[in-house]
Amino acid sequence: MRRLNFVLTVAVLMLAACGVRGTLAVLPEDSPPTREKTVLVATSRTEAPAPDFFGETRSYKTNFSKFVISIPPEREIGEVEYPRQSNVDPAKQFLVSSVTRFDGKEQFVLGINDAAWRLPLEERQGFVFVHGFNTNSAEGIIRATALTEDTGRKGVEVVYSWPSAGSVLKYLDDRESALFARDSFKETLMAMSESRLRDYLVVAHSMGTFVAMDTMRELA
Repeated sequence: MRRLNFVLTVAVLMLAACGVRGTLAVLPEDSPPTREKTVLVATSRTEAPAPDFFGETRSYKTNFSKFVISIPPEREIGEVEYPRQSNVDPAKQFLVSSVTRFDGKEQFVLGINDAAWRLPLEERQGFVFVHGFNTNSAEGIIRATALTEDTGRKGVEVVYSWPSAGSVLKYLDDRESALFARDSFKETLMAMSESRLRDYLVVAHSMGTFVAMDTMRELA
């Protein structure tokens, strides 16, 4: 397996009862041109129709996709504003330009290679973000995109989304879902090791560190 750099980021959870939950929205066809970023998604969540794309329930197969995300030009570093049906603003919100579903791990590896070949050799590193407790699929995708955007990180971005229930009242459910996700995350890491990436970095947040550490312990 190629060299693996591993960074664990554990943050304090601040629970806000009236917090606005993350959502995805599709970029309107008549929007002015924006810069776009390709984000590959591997998940043990079930697939759902747009604009959710993935649900909260567990999937016994890993689902792989390629998202093209529109990057908002008018936002401060660290700021994330989620869209609503009545308020879609490409200037301030990360929006979904297009989605391609992959049929299995082999197509996912091809998607990684396609993204890598578009980069200079020195930038062909993977970046895998594993979200934490109380996180829905939209929040995982957008937070990971914002993180690489704000840090200026180059390379091929992958989001691993395990089936968190997205509720502060379902900690034990999330812990069981984190355990459930280990085989799927292992499949994702193995796929990345089979790609043309030079190496890859894993960043895990909160309960996502449990998914990452347990999986990597098994691989070791």
